[in-house]
Amino acid sequence: MRHVAVALQTMDENGIPSKEAKVFVVNIRAGWSAGREIRFSALGTNNLQSVMVVLRQTPHKIFTRVKNSPDIRVWITLSPSQHALGAVITLPSLDGRQLRLAIRSGSAVVAAGGSKTMRGEGFHVAPPNGMNPPDAGGRGDMIIELRVMSRVETWLKQGNRMRWAKYVGYTVGAFGVGGDALDEP
Repeated sequence: MRHVAVALQTMDENGIPSKEAKVFVVNIRAGWSAGREIRFSALGTNNLQSVMVVLRQTPHKIFTRVKNSPDIRVWITLSPSQHALGAVITLPSLDGRQLRLAIRSGSAVVAAGGSKTMRGEGFHVAPPNGMNPPDAGGRGDMIIELRVMSRVETWLKQGNRMRWAKYVGYTVGAFGVGGDALDEP
């Protein structure tokens, strides 16, 4: 639920225009995506104005939304040793739970830069009109894009070389130079 403040132009009893602030309560339902329009009709006796609120989505630091879909995408970079020996990756979910993904040693999917899918870990699907339960429409999937770091990236992650790489502007991994698969730049 969000509160939106809007300045409306009104007319007083003498016909003089003035501005009036009005706060609207917008109930945003699970599954609604960016660009959705919410309209409020005429607002009172002397206000013939209507108000339209358009939803905008702020970018997430880890996940990206697959266009026009309830699916989300995350990029994970593995070190060559993690790929060779196998690893268990811990990922955050949208609702704060920790998800675990096991990578087999020498995985062909990772070597080819492929992806894994975790069913039901994406955004809520907007239920059809008239249905109130948030889970009535189900959930999208989490698509995890996997790749193995190059030798240069592995070399840069050792010691204080990352400081030099950041200074030069070199990007290592999906989110920049860092020590973990989900580190921010």
